[in-house]
Amino acid sequence: MEQNKGSVKWFMLLLMLLAFVATFVTRFIWSPMQSEMMKVFGIDAAVAGTIFSIFFTGYIITQIPAGVLADKFGVKFIMSISLLVGGLSSYAMTMVSTPAQAMGLRIILGLGAGTIYACCARVISNYFTMEKRSMAFGIILAGPNAGYFIASLFGPKILHAYGWQAGFKFAAIFSIIVAVLIFLFVKGDKPEKATQTLGDVLRGFKVLFTNKGVLLISLSGFGLMWFQLALYNWAFGYARSLGFAQNIGTVGILIAIGGIISSLLSGTAVDKFKIDRRKFLIFGYFITGVMIFIFGAQTQLTGLLISSFVLGFISFTTNSHLSALIVDYAGSKMAATATGVSNFVFQFASQISPVVIGAMLVSTKGVFSTPIWAVMAAGPFLGVICAALAGGAKKAAE
Repeated sequence: MEQNKGSVKWFMLLLMLLAFVATFVTRFIWSPMQSEMMKVFGIDAAVAGTIFSIFFTGYIITQIPAGVLADKFGVKFIMSISLLVGGLSSYAMTMVSTPAQAMGLRIILGLGAGTIYACCARVISNYFTMEKRSMAFGIILAGPNAGYFIASLFGPKILHAYGWQAGFKFAAIFSIIVAVLIFLFVKGDKPEKATQTLGDVLRGFKVLFTNKGVLLISLSGFGLMWFQLALYNWAFGYARSLGFAQNIGTVGILIAIGGIISSLLSGTAVDKFKIDRRKFLIFGYFITGVMIFIFGAQTQLTGLLISSFVLGFISFTTNSHLSALIVDYAGSKMAATATGVSNFVFQFASQISPVVIGAMLVSTKGVFSTPIWAVMAAGPFLGVICAALAGGAKKAAE
């Protein structure tokens, strides 16, 4: 039930957004630094993609127990510690000398970041009704692109002016500042009565495999993340391969701006006009799949920049509805657990696709050929199929 606490719920939502943004700044600062890190470590695109995606090994591990930990210790405590871990592991990246060390720190970074999403879902389910959740999740899910925007805007400039170590220091300081804000200002976050226990970890998997709606929407989310994380990591390399090395930051910024705008608008529009979330999801997936090939066909800078914005806008019309649908099918009492379990499924794609694309780039000697874009587009088209099959699933009562 939506709580009548005036501006408190919006302040809480803002803090959750800041926390989400911070985790994406720390994970995506690698992308603008990647070409330089390949030189520093003497590695190819496949290994660079592995370093980026191995973050999700740690991220996946803490997805499932995140809701339980938040209930036991409170959202404030868990999020503050998680953001501090992210900040410290980012700072430690400035001291690495081997790819193995970088991979270890990326896993630790993922362990910290893995709790944030479920904590945000807990706050949203507490403060917003089903009818308002697409809007609330839309605001929260502007976080990934806001983080990508910050990394894309400042990363190349910091790299050029101060070197790659300064880029990781910047991400570390950002995360630590937000950790302090969460610790100081989040109040009343620990539930009076625990809604989750360790047994809910197993029950969460039971929900996944026995609730048709949760399973199919989770698989559709896998398809979306398959594409989005490959794009996040390799958009810089694609621009560079076309001869636009000076514009790699702009490409990332435009993708992020498009994603931020669509995340904010699509959630609000779906709630306001009472559009069916699942049908909207199917439409967004299909258009995204088509737009991937258009983006991959660009050879001129103007076309690349325009298609970057459009692709970011179209692909991120879907994210907020994924989260809202998971809560709709699972019910608010299982919101954090179901969200954690579904994100567990989503992030397997995040762990695999950048490595797959990196390996393909090694075989094509850095050329972004049509098969690469087809592999990326396979994710959204899988999402179309799964979301369509979810049509007969029953939603939970509030």
